[in-house]
Amino acid sequence: GIGVVPVTDDPESPADLAVAVYVTRKVPRDELKAGERIPPTLEIPSRDGAQNVPTRVIATGEFALEEQFDIEPA
Repeated sequence: GIGVVPVTDDPESPADLAVAVYVTRKVPRDELKAGERIPPTLEIPSRDGAQNVPTRVIATGEFALEEQFDIEPA
């Protein structure tokens, strides 16, 4: 998944933002092919011209439902 997060988790740091890329687990950069790597910045168009926005790769682990619910139509 993707999202928008602070560049750093440090609460003392300025509130600059980054594009977050959520992955199940991180893989060392040298084990990835060039096309599989998340670049350190993304060029995002804006009214003032393109802006380079930093990226952060965040490992989330596996997602699973804790309990299955059967929902009946209303």
